[in-house]
Amino acid sequence: MAEKVTLAGNPLIHVLRLFDRSSATVTVAAPLILWAGSVLLSLLNATDGGAALWTLLLLASGGCAFVIARSWPHIITTGLLHVLGLLAGSLVLLFALKTGLTRPSWINPNWIASIILMALPFSRLLVCIPALVLTGSRGALLALPVAAISLILYSYIREGSRPTFVFTSAVLLGVISVSLVAVAARPATVLDRLETWRVACTLWLQHPLLGNGPGASIYLLRENHADSLLVTVLLEQGALGLFAVVWSGVVIIRMCFSSPGTPARLALLAFGVHQLIDATLYMPGVAIVAGAALGLLTLRADERRHE
Repeated sequence: MAEKVTLAGNPLIHVLRLFDRSSATVTVAAPLILWAGSVLLSLLNATDGGAALWTLLLLASGGCAFVIARSWPHIITTGLLHVLGLLAGSLVLLFALKTGLTRPSWINPNWIASIILMALPFSRLLVCIPALVLTGSRGALLALPVAAISLILYSYIREGSRPTFVFTSAVLLGVISVSLVAVAARPATVLDRLETWRVACTLWLQHPLLGNGPGASIYLLRENHADSLLVTVLLEQGALGLFAVVWSGVVIIRMCFSSPGTPARLALLAFGVHQLIDATLYMPGVAIVAGAALGLLTLRADERRHE
């Protein structure tokens, strides 16, 4: 037992597993490498070098975080995500108290909500829940219960885990209902999002296979993204990039459901649901948190394989 603990905490073991064909990293790496390739190929159609470089740096930061999370003992990465959740949640609460619940104009609610959303399963701090609500990001508020209910239903159906199923489902369904009411209360934003998707799909037809290049949303839509990761990738990396992202999503979702015992699966599943109606992965810091959570998820998957 002592030897097993020693190996699990040895960073060298985790680095070596990156090159193991049976490693979960290899399973995840194939679609992600294809996505990276589509990003590079889409540079052929890019017209704004600055926007393209910025997008590449953001996505590359997620890859670096993934490798670091795989290399470090998981307790360090988990601790950092715990602290991140505390800091992000405290920041939102501090501004809410200082400004009377008025959000500062320089804070993008979906950006800070994505960070809290992924850090919350690691921190489990009560400060994160009200902070997530105060961000006003309805997509994040909807994504968390959808992801949690999915995991609970899977556990109930596949593993027969019943103790808190009814209570938890009732609470989470209540949160979903409140989120849906909030969406219905502001139909204009829904219509704006649909219009953005329509325009993005029209622009995609200019370069259907490889897209318009990294950062195309910035100079074509005058926005950081197209209000959906899938639509943004379609616009910027074309059909090839969209295929790679969907493939990556399927692989990660399967890993989330087959790797119990790690908060990373709820973090990534909730983040994935959020990205259906937003594209905060293209915002500073979000890719780093997502990459770290993915590193922890694949690490847990490898540990289960070697148990």
